[in-house]
Amino acid sequence: LINRHGIALGFSVVRRHNLLLVLPGVPRELENLFEEQGLALIKHVFSKQPPFFPVVARTVGLSEPAIMEKLGPDFFEDPFDFGIYPHAGEVTLRLGTPRREIAMRLLKKIRVRLGPAVYAYSETSLARIVLEKLQVASASLACAESCTGGLLAALLTSEPGASAVFRGAVVCYANSVKRMLGVRPAILKTRGAVSEEAARALAIQIRKKMKATYGVGITGIAGPSGATAQKPVGLVYIAIADAQGAQVYRHEFWGDRAQIRQRSAVKALEYLWRTIPPCVKK
Repeated sequence: LINRHGIALGFSVVRRHNLLLVLPGVPRELENLFEEQGLALIKHVFSKQPPFFPVVARTVGLSEPAIMEKLGPDFFEDPFDFGIYPHAGEVTLRLGTPRREIAMRLLKKIRVRLGPAVYAYSETSLARIVLEKLQVASASLACAESCTGGLLAALLTSEPGASAVFRGAVVCYANSVKRMLGVRPAILKTRGAVSEEAARALAIQIRKKMKATYGVGITGIAGPSGATAQKPVGLVYIAIADAQGAQVYRHEFWGDRAQIRQRSAVKALEYLWRTIPPCVKK
């Protein structure tokens, strides 16, 4: 398999309707080679396989144990392939069955039992759903990020067409930059950079300065240093501002520095998803 994205080659072996597919280990090369040639090989070798009906549900705001509890034992009455994949604030369900009626029953149960937590019944990212909702609502978004260091903006701008609704972001790591945005010095002195008041001010000010419909402010302690008894590692404030004001959410995320930053960005996307008016397109 010729690799147009690097030096290492891939190869495949087909024997008695079994396929061995070997790809380079570099993630980007592996992904591109799989999409360009691997999928076609799989479809060719297994073209005469019986039909398979997949069910995908991407959720946010629920842990893996909470999802299993909500699904309940009777969810597994029918035979089907089951996979559950947690990742930094999100959990994806990937199911499959050769029988259409089972797939429809599974989908109905998921809608009833997990509905408020499901943001997509496809492999669409949460960032893509937020951008689509903004576009349908003819709205725009701006972000002021401290502890996440621009990670929220990176998730949004990784999606094609983000520029249609995303105005931009400021990484306001230093207090001097927070003051430049309009956070009052008194807030930083009395309440601190990691506080409900600071997050609210960041969201409101970035919205005003970038003339956006919605503003996001994120500030917290990603660690491993910088914590106090009152403000532990993982403490994060996320604010969502619109024309009526700002709503602030307090969280204490677990994990290392990278996990706390990722969970904070994903949680901000979740709050945006729940705040922006419902999107007709699913």
